[in-house]
Amino acid sequence: MTGLDNECGLKLPMTEKTFVLDNGMTLKALCWGKGEPVLALHGWMDNAASFSALAEHWQYGQLVALDLPGHGHSDHRQGAYYFVDYLFEIYQVVQQLGAPVHLLGHSMGAMLSVTFAGVFPELVKSIQLIDGILPITTAPEQALQTVKGAILSRLKHDNRQGRVYASLAAMAKVRSQNGDFSAEQALPLVTRASIKRDDGYHWLTDPKLKATSPLRLTETQAKALVAGCACPVRLFLGTEGMYSQDEARLNREMAVLNIDKPNWIDGGHHCHLQSPVTLALQLEQQLTLT
Repeated sequence: MTGLDNECGLKLPMTEKTFVLDNGMTLKALCWGKGEPVLALHGWMDNAASFSALAEHWQYGQLVALDLPGHGHSDHRQGAYYFVDYLFEIYQVVQQLGAPVHLLGHSMGAMLSVTFAGVFPELVKSIQLIDGILPITTAPEQALQTVKGAILSRLKHDNRQGRVYASLAAMAKVRSQNGDFSAEQALPLVTRASIKRDDGYHWLTDPKLKATSPLRLTETQAKALVAGCACPVRLFLGTEGMYSQDEARLNREMAVLNIDKPNWIDGGHHCHLQSPVTLALQLEQQLTLT
């Protein structure tokens, strides 16, 4: 399939895949295309539909967009959401896909991709990062403040009643106001993240995700985890994304993974929603070179 096929209106059919993990947790994924798997990992508070705009122009392999635990149609965790626990779940998904795989990650999904590739380099063929690089870290001396804040945050979110919405359009408007994209671009995200009940639309997303994590990696730990990454890593950044105004951070994080330069895409942090055609064409070029 070529880019011209999709320009002419030939859209790939979408299917849904289910992964059952050893602990009984069920994870869902949206899939497009055929061939070797490209596992797509979304950002915090997003879901598999984060990649639906990109999928309309997808041209390489089977795009498997996973709902991470607590997001979309996947099960919620019983306890807190620790960053490293996602690696346990991703590992089982990769095994069920018939590893090794390509990884495509946005934001938190990008951070998970490089960390997973550092821990299990033999399972990853390449990594394509979208506006995210290294895991968020905390200085060791901030441990007390982090743990205390996390406990208070968890109590706050455990007892909070979710807002009810009259329509998906209303949800999309709120989601867009909390992001950097339009309500129209937010609609696939909120559709997958909601459920209609008698009184209106409710969020499916686990509210515990909003609680501050009590345990974060230090910078030294993060670097040690990603050091084993042995595959090609390509970086796609929004021209108005989170690295656009922080050149020092960008250069520091690229140096850790030996990334020569980023590929700039029009848009903000969610540039894959805003410029999906441009990104799809560049991804095809990068993946076919792997």
